Amino acid sequence: MISFFRNKTIPLADQWSKLQEAAIQLKDDISMEQVIHGNSMSWYEERPYTNLLISLGEKVCQDELDLDCTYPTDQIWYVDLQEVESTDLYTQLAERLVAMTGGELNMTHIRSCLDHEHSNVMFSFLHHGERMEWDIQYYSEWVDKSFFDRIIKLNRQRGDEREFVYMTLGQHLLIAYIDPQQFKTLNKIVEPKFNVWKL
Repeated sequence: MISFFRNKTIPLADQWSKLQEAAIQLKDDISMEQVIHGNSMSWYEERPYTNLLISLGEKVCQDELDLDCTYPTDQIWYVDLQEVESTDLYTQLAERLVAMTGGELNMTHIRSCLDHEHSNVMFSFLHHGERMEWDIQYYSEWVDKSFFDRIIKLNRQRGDEREFVYMTLGQHLLIAYIDPQQFKTLNKIVEPKFNVWKL
């Protein structure tokens, strides 16, 4: 029997228009063509808005030889919690979160070492000039999720109207740095919904 109740297809252009209404913006030197390059239109229609946000949260490159790939926006980040090969993983994670705040989160001279041979993690940084060292739990296949909690707690001390929110997608997190109105607007259209970090 043919169903008369099919999901309505939402064109990609309409999805992007709605995200722009939620004040999601591309960096000046990035185009939407670069963001969606390599993906089919049907993929964006399978899970409207959410799959487009995933693309907005991944790095884009000018071409295959481009080593200077960049994120199309600092409002969204799609992070793989099982990508733990890099020894400076926690530096990369922290620097990305700092970038999402526009550098307002005062973490500098970030240093880390993920040592798989000795099963430990070193992490240090300067916060307003004061050296801080954190004990990070070592996991051989996963990022220590409490690491995000600690940085977000540190950022909340600034009293910014915007805050980090997240959506869990399997082994990935889709993280946004947005204000309450954006949070409300996005959660009217995305599935699953964004959640406020509970610390």
